Amino acid sequence: MDEEIIDFTKNVETQSDESQQINRLQSEINTLERELKFGKTFKYLVIGGAAGYFFGKKMSPTIGLLSAIGGAYMGSKLGQKGENSKDQTELIREQINARKEVIKNLKFQTGIEQNGILGAKDIVDHEYEHYNFTGKWLDFIGNPSVPFHAIVFGKPKHGKSIFSMQFAKYLSESHGTVLYIATEEGFGATLKQKIVDFGLSDNDNLQFANYRDKESIAQICYKYDFIIIDSINYSRLEVEDIEALKDNAKRTSFITVHQSTKEGDFRGSQEFAHNCDVVIQVDSGTAKGMGRFAGQAMYSIFEDSPAYPPPPNPEP
Repeated sequence: MDEEIIDFTKNVETQSDESQQINRLQSEINTLERELKFGKTFKYLVIGGAAGYFFGKKMSPTIGLLSAIGGAYMGSKLGQKGENSKDQTELIREQINARKEVIKNLKFQTGIEQNGILGAKDIVDHEYEHYNFTGKWLDFIGNPSVPFHAIVFGKPKHGKSIFSMQFAKYLSESHGTVLYIATEEGFGATLKQKIVDFGLSDNDNLQFANYRDKESIAQICYKYDFIIIDSINYSRLEVEDIEALKDNAKRTSFITVHQSTKEGDFRGSQEFAHNCDVVIQVDSGTAKGMGRFAGQAMYSIFEDSPAYPPPPNPEP
């Protein structure tokens, strides 16, 4: 399979200009469809024939014609050796359909922004994109939309970062690329130990950053399916900063970790809660969730992470 086609299986980068993104996606679809229609045999035949004629015609038209025939034959043989397998052909079709679905959603969203009004039937008929969560994550969060925003808060040593690492592991193994921004830990020994304990060393879909400023995060966030920022308070990000990041990466889901007050509420503006889809409170190793995609739910964080037992005397 061509390197060009392999690159098409990577995550689609979101641009701020939806029309440009639609054009780029359509161009990728056209290239993929040509690969399906003609395959490598036809492509190499044409290239071989053209090359043979170009070099042969310098001697005479007749030799040029014979060279073209010979070049086409050799090109077709070369193309047959690298022809797409059945699985590769199916993968290309899946990539075409995935891009068509993204274009459909972009056009729908653009229509909302331009018109301001849609009919009830248009909204009902539209198939909104969502993630198909499974197991405890389905029970706890439901099937969130693409994208979604969840906030996680709790007191120190109660399990916020352990929960966030569990979530990062699940998302990166099942749903896409994840960037975990460890603003508090940085690239320290504790982060290394978590990567080892959670078996993440060979996870190509999960990367880590130690950014502490919104400019650095804004430059790369659109390249990932999920961004986890641990924590918002340490990086001094405000509500408007998070909203700007979400506008800059319209297909990226954000999980933002927040420190807690002595009373148990999260630090910062209450607008964080109003603007998000899921609110998760971590208290003494128990995650309690409430959001738009499922009812209230909870589960024990430390039961799923035996390497991280809860503290014997958690803070009151």
